[in-house]
Amino acid sequence: MRKITSLLAVVMLFAVAAFAQKAPVSQLPTSKVALAKQGTKIERITNMSKAFKAPAKAIVNSVATPPSSAKLYDCTITGTYGSSSTSNISKLKIKAAIDGNDIYLQGLAYYFSSAWIKGTINGTQVIFDSRFVGSDDYGDEYIVGLDENQSNIIDIEFTYDASARTLTQVTPYIGEYQTDGENAYMWNTGSNLVITISEEESEAPQVVTPPAGLVTEEWTFNYNDYSSGEAKSFPVNIGFDGNDVYIQGLGSAVVSGMASAWVKGTRSGNTITVATDQFMGTYANQYDFYFVGYDGSVSDVTFTMNADENEMTTSHYILLTSAASSLSGYVIFTDVVITKVLETPATPADPETEDFVENQYGHYFTFSIPTVGTEGETLLTSKLYYQIYKDIEGEVSPFTLSADLYEKLDEDMSIIPYSFTDEWDIFPGATTQVYIYSDDLDSWNKIGVKAIYEGGGESHESEIVWLDIKPYTPTAITLNVTDEDEVALLPGATFQLEIVTIEPEGAEGEIIWTSSDEHIATVDESGLVTGMEFDGYAIRNGINQAPSDNDHFDYFPVTITATVASDNAATAPVSASVQMWVKSSTRTAITDVKAGGVESVKYVNAQGVVSSTPFDGVNIKVTRMSDGTTNTVKVIK
Repeated sequence: MRKITSLLAVVMLFAVAAFAQKAPVSQLPTSKVALAKQGTKIERITNMSKAFKAPAKAIVNSVATPPSSAKLYDCTITGTYGSSSTSNISKLKIKAAIDGNDIYLQGLAYYFSSAWIKGTINGTQVIFDSRFVGSDDYGDEYIVGLDENQSNIIDIEFTYDASARTLTQVTPYIGEYQTDGENAYMWNTGSNLVITISEEESEAPQVVTPPAGLVTEEWTFNYNDYSSGEAKSFPVNIGFDGNDVYIQGLGSAVVSGMASAWVKGTRSGNTITVATDQFMGTYANQYDFYFVGYDGSVSDVTFTMNADENEMTTSHYILLTSAASSLSGYVIFTDVVITKVLETPATPADPETEDFVENQYGHYFTFSIPTVGTEGETLLTSKLYYQIYKDIEGEVSPFTLSADLYEKLDEDMSIIPYSFTDEWDIFPGATTQVYIYSDDLDSWNKIGVKAIYEGGGESHESEIVWLDIKPYTPTAITLNVTDEDEVALLPGATFQLEIVTIEPEGAEGEIIWTSSDEHIATVDESGLVTGMEFDGYAIRNGINQAPSDNDHFDYFPVTITATVASDNAATAPVSASVQMWVKSSTRTAITDVKAGGVESVKYVNAQGVVSSTPFDGVNIKVTRMSDGTTNTVKVIK
């Protein structure tokens, strides 16, 4: 890669706050870096978090947009604008739009150069509101007026000389003010500014419009990202009309809302030349996009078409910027190779799930759909689809985007084209984002997505790739012992009970341990059972009392239960219990606990021998009642 010296090797963040439409969360760039910001966030003139007082007049929290009837003019600007050590005045590209007594200025925001502020002409005075101009990962940014102490936000005032067509700053300072909600910073301030409006009206830049009926084919735009150094790619559409070449989709590398923008080139033999400074359109009425070429200086971009016409290469750098000839880009493409996609059957590679989170609009699901097959084939995105799935307690079903809940959809959607966007809830791109609206969303345990490819006359699907939302509700649990296992404790002895399995796999919940009689045994939050010192006379009731040895000390039963709590109110908690035996701490004769009506008590040892007295070892106690029934009790020795 060639080293460039004058190019601002920059990815400039633009994010959206107070847009007229919902902004795609995942499609906005995630870092804002400029030459002036290297090393530190930005050189801050003043930390204003304590200095600012509440403005006397509220800041306007929306971006200004000139009407189509406004006349557009180029401007020049003089004065001082920048940080305490750096002047940025020469970097401001100022435009004015005038509609009657309304006047708009564009370019005062150094980091949001496409944003406009609005003012009113009143004779020789012009008053602009302090106004929001954009938002990025440093916070919300405003162009504001400041008093002499830079401690109060005020209106921005200029004097207006209609004959000289000049605006002369009256407000002591004009500031580029940003807040992250807790702290406030002043990136740049301006003083003694004089803006001269050109006499001749300038034409608004025009976007490229392809001829009607243009036939396009899908190509893959492969490049290295100058900022990150990563190799990346995305689909573009290219159409040929004689010697004219039209390329659509470059803007999708920055934001899905610019995917439809075109640039135009001209072919001569195997060389295609794409002129620099082509206007690609404006995103969200705020962010202008320009195609800029660079090869040591701003220049047109030349591509070489290979012999079989399936590949185009260039040694130029390509930038998408907010202004013509700007070297501060939203994205900078290097090592560009554009290859034609040849249709062939393929199984699409599995998607990658990223996140399922909530913002002020609702929950949104982010994921990526690879544009390659499992064998590395390049896929036509025009034949690539995806489908979202939900898993509720193990029941898997496809999710339908209902037109009743998705206000920009005219019909229900289940299988969604790769590049489809409604510019409100569905945003395709390297990372796709879909807002999820469903009446049963609170019940979802997992959300998943699969890819579907219809290329080459065949249909193939990837696996469903899942993202966990919440654990399943437990349906069954097992302990490390059961009632078939004889567990007896002496007073003060302990035994550790544990959860061996929880079904289904992936189910979770708080484990609550309880004892049926804490006079006999207690259990702590980890399942540790402790036999208690207790008087058998006080609690025996003649049921399931087991003689333990020849001195007639008795073991008494206690049930320890583990319950798995769940946040699913529709499902009863799942539990498992085990009966244990604890020896009493006082002597209690067997004869004292025989209930009335007992005819006989016999004991059976492991060899099946019957006796009226207990054997050494394990016994089965059989009590025959006068009504003919028998009670069989396991006995621990």
